[in-house]
Amino acid sequence: GFAKKKAFDTDSKLTNVATGFTFLGCAVIYDPPKDEVKNVIKTAKEANINVVMITGDSKKTGLSIAESVGIASSKDEAIDGKELESLKKSEFSRLVEHLRVYSRVSPIDKLKIVDKLKSKGHIVAMTGDGVNDAPALKKADVGIAMGKAGTQVSQEAADIILTDDNFATILAGIREGRTIFQNIKKLIKYLITNNIGKVFTVLVAPILGYPPTLLPIQILWSNIVMESLPSIAITTDPADDGIMKKKPSKLSEALISLRDRFHIILDGLLFGMCITIGYIISYKISGGDKAISQTVSFTITLLSPQLYVFILRDGSLLKKFLRPNLLLKLTALLTFFMTICIIYLQPLNIIFNTKPILDVKYWYIIALASIIPSINRLILKYKN
Repeated sequence: GFAKKKAFDTDSKLTNVATGFTFLGCAVIYDPPKDEVKNVIKTAKEANINVVMITGDSKKTGLSIAESVGIASSKDEAIDGKELESLKKSEFSRLVEHLRVYSRVSPIDKLKIVDKLKSKGHIVAMTGDGVNDAPALKKADVGIAMGKAGTQVSQEAADIILTDDNFATILAGIREGRTIFQNIKKLIKYLITNNIGKVFTVLVAPILGYPPTLLPIQILWSNIVMESLPSIAITTDPADDGIMKKKPSKLSEALISLRDRFHIILDGLLFGMCITIGYIISYKISGGDKAISQTVSFTITLLSPQLYVFILRDGSLLKKFLRPNLLLKLTALLTFFMTICIIYLQPLNIIFNTKPILDVKYWYIIALASIIPSINRLILKYKN
């Protein structure tokens, strides 16, 4: 507060200094959260990420700030250090997932909070900037220290140093991590499905009494060149709109779920059947022309995965093809161009043992056999 008192020059020293003042007013110092914090907390909640605030302020101050940004909604979600110390282990274990604000807690309390949340099966990320945060930063699954305001001790204890000290950057990192995880799963599905299909057709055709559907040079070209390009491109796929609204994966969760494994095997077998059936029909129509039949099966082997890789993307059917990924679209066009060259250029006919397809009915077989695995994937996806 501000007050004044008139003093005379003749006074050598002030007496009764606590009285006689005229009150002028008061000033309140308020350090509000940054403007973007509320939106960031909202985004975190939509991503199924629970935000807990540990503050050195009083319980009332901490709760007020937490309510203003959306971390807490009632006083029951706040607790101070003394109350925390008085809680029994069983009581704290029951409340820890409900509490959102901890005020004036000791370093050992921070460590206890992290440890208890981890014991409940949560993946815990801890942010901090001081020496007293170091034990909790070390204990957390992911310790995040401040780069600007953080002490050297906290930075050494952390796994990540946040160079801009901005909470929004953490969410950007989570989004990027989820995108990478999602793209790895697409890549695994794509590669294993294609290889199951080729193994199936190479084994089944001779059993049925037909020549090999694919030659070694054709399999080699398919694996090394034609699958590598989409594989690289799919790993650069941008995140879909709903990626930050999905639940985080658990540490115990398999990279590929049992349902996905079943679908991979099913799609792979269907892909192999399409190659084999396309070969057999072409073999019958051509009167036993092995070269034209192998050209048809080889073309199905090259073109079907280029369509399938788009179907693995998220979103509606139209979005699967229109969503931005220039590299994926360019590789698809390049693959189609190279396939046409392999079919119709004589030097490549000699290398790959292919034959120009001049009868349109063979292209009908190729088109139908190439789209069936992708149609099956769409049916299963939308059915689920």
